[in-house]
Amino acid sequence: MSSPEKLQEVYDLCIRYLREAEELLNEGDSVQASEKLYKVVEECVKALAEHHSLPEHEESVKKGRWSAPRLDSAARRLALIYGDDVHNAWSIAYERLHMRGFHERELTPSQVKLELPRIEILLVILREELRKFSKQQL
Repeated sequence: MSSPEKLQEVYDLCIRYLREAEELLNEGDSVQASEKLYKVVEECVKALAEHHSLPEHEESVKKGRWSAPRLDSAARRLALIYGDDVHNAWSIAYERLHMRGFHERELTPSQVKLELPRIEILLVILREELRKFSKQQL
């Protein structure tokens, strides 16, 4: 299980990425905003995988890096804990934002903005995990 400090660090980083993405979208830069939002999801999945000591985390530590298939597998496993929104957020982040929005440059700012609520769900989950740590210390 990860420490509350580690989860807080990831949460803070993801909030920063989210705000940067929103600024980029307001400036009309859907390409860079797509990648920032993808990073929010990637970091959340990694942190939650570590938090739950998932085999995908252990394998990534052993190999020294994560891969898209391991992130997908971790997101599927996390969906069993938190619900389908986790894997849906991962799928949107990877297939739509990372591939179509960043690499292929196909998405407009308004199309990217539509995905914000699905991405923010993972931040809510991280925040809830941080609250659980706080309650344990009381």
